[in-house]
Amino acid sequence: MCLPAGRNILPEFTCTWARAMNCQVEDIRRSETPEAVPSVEAPDLLVRFGGLPVFLPVVTHLFRLVDDPEVTPAQVARLVESDPGLATDTLTIANSPLFGFTSAVQTVPHAVSLLGIERIKRLATTVAVRHYLKGLLTSPVVRRLWAHSIACGVISAEIASRTWVPRDHAYAAGLLHDVGRIGMVAGYPEKLGKVLSADYASVQDVLQAEREALGMDQCEAGGWLCKT
Repeated sequence: MCLPAGRNILPEFTCTWARAMNCQVEDIRRSETPEAVPSVEAPDLLVRFGGLPVFLPVVTHLFRLVDDPEVTPAQVARLVESDPGLATDTLTIANSPLFGFTSAVQTVPHAVSLLGIERIKRLATTVAVRHYLKGLLTSPVVRRLWAHSIACGVISAEIASRTWVPRDHAYAAGLLHDVGRIGMVAGYPEKLGKVLSADYASVQDVLQAEREALGMDQCEAGGWLCKT
């Protein structure tokens, strides 16, 4: 969620986290978030959205799995192990100084048993989305977008701890609130990089710049990605 320069607003939101990745973030302060304005007309949606990379099947399955309140650590571990990239990234993070384990974590099930189901679900979701941006994190613009997404996930989880919303669901919602922009930068890194490198006075100006550069804004792109 982009905010006008100089403003510090933490929107309250609710999230309906559907099993088929039809997620919807509903901003309670509707006046703070502009409605998506239809972009240039295109009879074939693929003309506009065909360049957006879809999530890997394992990532989609992961999102569905972590939405299940009955999910077990073994189920999460098996799914992460099914993708070599996700498994490697998960073990790399589990062995990082962030957790400070005294011995090496050598297997995904071991990582799950040490970190716990809630933390491993958040970690796996983070790794999955970062995998979506593989090869792009050397860009300062993409790194800022990634840092912003992580921060929103962490803050959302902290807010959720004081509500009835599960922390892992809130973390996923915060992490993915800019899923449209993440998809746009993954599909059109140069064009969107130029857009995000500029300064804007309002949210409307950012969305308008996205539409002018790509024929879509992050709201439309996010809706497309959640349905595909």
